Amino acid sequence: MLTHTFLHGGWIHLAVNGAAFLGLGKALEQAVGIGRFLVIFCVSAVAGALALGLITDSEFPMVGASGALFGMLGVITAWHGTKSLRDRLRAPRRGAASGL
Repeated sequence: MLTHTFLHGGWIHLAVNGAAFLGLGKALEQAVGIGRFLVIFCVSAVAGALALGLITDSEFPMVGASGALFGMLGVITAWHGTKSLRDRLRAPRRGAASGL
């Protein structure tokens, strides 16, 4: 349920996911710390796999980090809209991610 995140359907797929991961991942990791970031990443990747498994009956293997990326985007979006999420995570606010 997690390893599909590290497989990609070609160089362009890898490059686009990599660029999105660098942008979202760096900001989120700086905001919540490495431990919480890894939990968010893994839970999002597994949730994305479960969601895809529920909505499709494809015979093709699941590849890509889109589920994890959308999960990270969801956390960042919730972070901006909900002060209580920041309080619950008790994340240190520093550097470029201080706007999160």
